[in-house]
Amino acid sequence: MRWHYRLNEAAAPAALLELLAALGHARRDGARRLKRSLLDTFDGRLADAGLVLEAAQDKKGALELSLREAGDPRGDTWPAAQLPHLACDIERPRLRARLERITEQRALLVRGTASCERHRLVWHDAHAKRIATVDLEVYRIRRGQAALALLTIRPVQGFERACARLLGHLTRSKLVTALTEDPGDTLLAALGAPAPCRAKPLVELDRGMPAAAALAALFEAYGEVMWANEPGIIDNLDTEFLHDYRVALRSIRSWHGDLRKVVAKSARARGRTELAELNRITGRLRDLDVLAEQLPVYLAEGGGTHATQAAALAALVGAARDRARRAVVKHFRSHHYRAFRRRWQALATDLARGRQTGRRGDARLHAVVLEALRRRHARVVNFDWSRAQDEPAVLHELRKECKKLRYLLEGFQRLFDATLCRRAIVELKKVQTAMGDTWDLHVHHALLRELAAALPGDDARARAVLPVVIGLETRLTALEHAHCELVTRAFDHFRLPATQRIYRRLLEQP
Repeated sequence: MRWHYRLNEAAAPAALLELLAALGHARRDGARRLKRSLLDTFDGRLADAGLVLEAAQDKKGALELSLREAGDPRGDTWPAAQLPHLACDIERPRLRARLERITEQRALLVRGTASCERHRLVWHDAHAKRIATVDLEVYRIRRGQAALALLTIRPVQGFERACARLLGHLTRSKLVTALTEDPGDTLLAALGAPAPCRAKPLVELDRGMPAAAALAALFEAYGEVMWANEPGIIDNLDTEFLHDYRVALRSIRSWHGDLRKVVAKSARARGRTELAELNRITGRLRDLDVLAEQLPVYLAEGGGTHATQAAALAALVGAARDRARRAVVKHFRSHHYRAFRRRWQALATDLARGRQTGRRGDARLHAVVLEALRRRHARVVNFDWSRAQDEPAVLHELRKECKKLRYLLEGFQRLFDATLCRRAIVELKKVQTAMGDTWDLHVHHALLRELAAALPGDDARARAVLPVVIGLETRLTALEHAHCELVTRAFDHFRLPATQRIYRRLLEQP
């Protein structure tokens, strides 16, 4: 039984209201003007979890939030003072905890907003018992277009059969059509809202296609991810916009290097320089984002830090982050960056059309990718781990090798057995996580030392911050050594014969 309907284009809302009133001995509660908004994370995490978060605000400013399963008219509804920016802003503990697990503290953004006139009716049976609440919402999306009318039926528990008989009469009237999607999706489609952005879009690739055409498709898809994340970085909505931007950027850089013979030498040289510059500019902001997020944890674990000193250090890190963000925003708005975007899009187009290709541009994609995977895998497995245990810079080199291997697996996963590829990525992630945590400690150690050293000696902030930084240096150094043990165990596990059998089977596929 479906509970959501859409008014057919040839029908009038007034005619449907008359029918609804006649069907269920209805009492009409009148019309109410509302502004309805649908919220989700930028990458559609609520939609992926089958949830719909809505906000309805009337003319008097009263705001209600509701969370429901997609396709289900029922859900939790509660009053709110303002739209939540993060899941932690939601007052209800259980809902807050549930949304925090799903969103991982990514910003909740308004995906679409529309004003509507809501007509509410209450259906009764012959004994005057309430059996359902009926809402007809009429949206005027664009001037000159027919209204979008969405009907929702909420049956009272125990009266589903009685409602089913009435719904049979409703569907036979030909005024409405049962929705096959959630009404929120219908509204977003009518508003022309863009689809959620995926940090790692799956690009359809064929083993036998030319390598240049495949690289062009990946460059275009991941370039679009970068451009789509720019507004969120500029408006400072959520640190994850920069994270997703850099994931796409690093993936492109990795493929640009590993499949370098696919691209013409001149185009490759220019692209390598521009991508490296972009990685450098955005890298400092990302490091400070992670430090600002981890700083309260470091201070809490260290203990004994006065609140005033902790606040001074947090303000120092926050000021450095603001400077780094302004530098990124300035670069994004520069003529140089706009020219880079045009050149990058032109390169993707040229590669797709067989221009600016290198000597392997027309080679079979599977053969080119397999060569790159074998080369990168060998560099990871044969890495001299003893060199990295006491030297963070060497550890970082291994970390980058692992990242490049993973980007190859993720970008070209459609060419290989799905199960084997997924298992290979999971095993690689374990090593990356251990190395990433260790490298973050090293970077944060250096950043704190740099920020403290930049303060004038007679500055009041320096007197407040320096003792905290000295204490944190001792703490972070100890954590680095402890994490190195974790990395050793993770890397040893990765090189076990059982783990390497996964890669051997993957890389031996014809």
